[in-house]
Amino acid sequence: MRTAAKKKVTLMLDAEVYESIKRTAGERGVGMYISNVMRPLVSKRLRTEGYKELAADKTRLQEAAQWESVDTELTDENTWQL
Repeated sequence: MRTAAKKKVTLMLDAEVYESIKRTAGERGVGMYISNVMRPLVSKRLRTEGYKELAADKTRLQEAAQWESVDTELTDENTWQL
């Protein structure tokens, strides 16, 4: 991962969200975790690269096309009866 300038910020998070992040990332990894989660959401360059990678993944595109053809309309014929 690249080294970038860092900025100190104060965030207000729900206590439950903060505790979950802390459990996932560790006591001293909260900032890095939030940066890693947010980076793809705010970085156009990374989004563009990601889209290019997805477009190049022919297997994934074929699987997506198969899922697009799945009938998701719920009728009595294609639902489980309880």
